[in-house]
Amino acid sequence: MDAVYNSYNANATSKINIGEYFAQYREIISATTIDLKAKLGKEEFDKVSQNCSIHKLNTEEYYIPPVIRSVQQKTTPEIPSVGLQTLLHLKEKYSNDPKVYRPALKYQNETTVSYNQPIETHSKIIPGEDILVYIRIYHPFCSQNHEPPKRRLSVVLNHVIVMLGRQTLAQLRDKIDCISDLSCTIESSDNPIEFLDTNNRDTYKSSFFYIEDTFYNDKRHEDCKDNSEPIISWAKTRKLGPFRTEKMEDVRIDSLTVRFGYPWVFQHQGNCEHLITFSDARLVNCNDHLALANYPRIYRTRPVKHAYCLMCIERPIHWVI
Repeated sequence: MDAVYNSYNANATSKINIGEYFAQYREIISATTIDLKAKLGKEEFDKVSQNCSIHKLNTEEYYIPPVIRSVQQKTTPEIPSVGLQTLLHLKEKYSNDPKVYRPALKYQNETTVSYNQPIETHSKIIPGEDILVYIRIYHPFCSQNHEPPKRRLSVVLNHVIVMLGRQTLAQLRDKIDCISDLSCTIESSDNPIEFLDTNNRDTYKSSFFYIEDTFYNDKRHEDCKDNSEPIISWAKTRKLGPFRTEKMEDVRIDSLTVRFGYPWVFQHQGNCEHLITFSDARLVNCNDHLALANYPRIYRTRPVKHAYCLMCIERPIHWVI
């Protein structure tokens, strides 16, 4: 498969086993950790801590909000005259460009999800020991008649999920939100109230992740099918593979060997396919939510424009009739 999709390696890392990578990283940290408080003394340590505080990075005069979403009319920023060529070029750019000025931000089309009351009880995770992994889930490529699209489709983010390395792929699958799972494909015209709480996720539970030549199937329920079997059979006729299969509920995230930035596949509801990428991983720190029940959780999402009811013009529509 690498020979078929080799072009994606340009923006991806080499293969990394998440658990082994951070085990080596912890050893490096433990070998270089210095007890500064004991070495400097409490008074000197407190002074250094205050001077190196992260709050020193911003001042009221030059503070820039972390997220800027609205397009602002162009205003020339106050750029100090210190003789730097970069600042001179910026002044020239802002004075000569009549277009609207939009700040260039990496995640300006994504919204960080804020949880008002994170869980503080239950089991605790350990800063410096547990691993946080960020996984980007994209919208599926849907086609009603299974024909190639007439125009090029862009990859659109659905949401970014952050989860612990100790958690499983099955927990990741349960956190992915898709309209295909929430729909109901059972005939309910005669008695719609009876099927009000019925959805496709409960009816068709089969799904799999495809990561690094392995299909991780959901086998938690008796009626789950192996959706990867016809794909593997098709691949054998074209001399692709070999492929392996495992149960997603038995596979921890930190046991995976992945390429960060490389697109993999999540498939559910038979033919609803999402691209997923592992975008980042780091050790938990003291500023994170330290209750196990907070994970996995949606970390960022892409804002969606809702169509509003034409009667009240206040609430988003639920049905088009």
